[in-house]
Amino acid sequence: MRKSSFAIFAVAALFFSIRAGAHSGGKLVRVHLLENSESAGSFDIMLQEGMGYVMTRDIANIFSLRAEWLRDDKCINLVNPEGKNLKLFLYSKKIYIDGRLCSLNKEPLLLDGQSWIPLELVLTRSFQGFSSVRVKWDYGAKVLDVTRAGTLSRAALEKISPAHRIVPAVISAPAQAFKKTKRKVKTVVIDPGHGGKDPGAVASDGTKEKDIVLDIALRLYKLLKNDSAFNAILTRKADNFLPLASRAMIANSAHADLFISIHTNASYKKDTRGFEVYFMSDRASDDEAQDVANTENAVVELEDASAPKTEVNAILWSMAMNEFMKEASECCSFIKQTFGKMFSDNRGIKQAGFYVLKGAHMPSSLVEAGFLTNSSDRKILKKSANRQLIAEKLYTAVKEYKKWSEE
Repeated sequence: MRKSSFAIFAVAALFFSIRAGAHSGGKLVRVHLLENSESAGSFDIMLQEGMGYVMTRDIANIFSLRAEWLRDDKCINLVNPEGKNLKLFLYSKKIYIDGRLCSLNKEPLLLDGQSWIPLELVLTRSFQGFSSVRVKWDYGAKVLDVTRAGTLSRAALEKISPAHRIVPAVISAPAQAFKKTKRKVKTVVIDPGHGGKDPGAVASDGTKEKDIVLDIALRLYKLLKNDSAFNAILTRKADNFLPLASRAMIANSAHADLFISIHTNASYKKDTRGFEVYFMSDRASDDEAQDVANTENAVVELEDASAPKTEVNAILWSMAMNEFMKEASECCSFIKQTFGKMFSDNRGIKQAGFYVLKGAHMPSSLVEAGFLTNSSDRKILKKSANRQLIAEKLYTAVKEYKKWSEE
């Protein structure tokens, strides 16, 4: 691991002077670090309640930051080379990036005298703009790849600037010639995201993504189950944890014709709202899409058994993805059309490397039904009638996709 060019404060001694509360340590997973795509060592991620955490000192070393412990405020202060501050508070989801108030889905922890910061922080555009480092996270391979600003073009640097506004991209069909294959659509697997120890996004009022999406999924399941044209299957029917790879395995085992994973979104910017839908691609349509994929890929427990073990497996997965990309994009189009302006801002169709979709050997879509971090979207999602409407819109989209696929 490359040593920081800035002195790292001896915060460990200070951390040891404070005792952890009722928290208990989680499982440690070794992560390989790449710097500008070259091996730069490794570090540990701690898994606790479905979330990955990184030691403060490791974040400081990796991103060339100075770490300070502000005892009176119980605050971790990260200082970048320009002297700007990023402040995190123990057991609080609130953070300040250069004076701007943001929030995390999980709070920093203090365990055995060491502070741990949620992995989700370093995957966001806000942090990458603060540190001037581009981050790529490979969930399956357990690799964190960092590209420093000195090696980025001006255009790339602009993309990671916190002030940079990215217009959501609408993805059309792949450029290569496509010959439509007539496919039956009978078995539909519905995947309510997160669950159990993994709450997903958590709103300021305590509303959890896992509960909202399970309710929508159950409603969609009932609609499909009552339609003789479909055979509906749920990856989970209750509040239980399910590893990402297991979800695709359920769909593969059932020889599903369509896989739909349902989620809600979250953002540091409270005014960000709207609906969007994704299909699987190794390349994200924009930085915001990559952030969404990073967050969804990071918050659940890393399972050794779920990662592809060989280059052959990786190639087979890539082939499956390419085979169904056109169908998946068409399914996304129908979903986008049926939702219209329900969430005021229809952010359209995007693509990114969602691990939950990667192993699915059928057309697959991931729906982000509004932002829990936005008060207007949250009000929509908390109403039972609106969740029923979301399920009905998804049901309509599935029927339209079936008609297109089988004609």
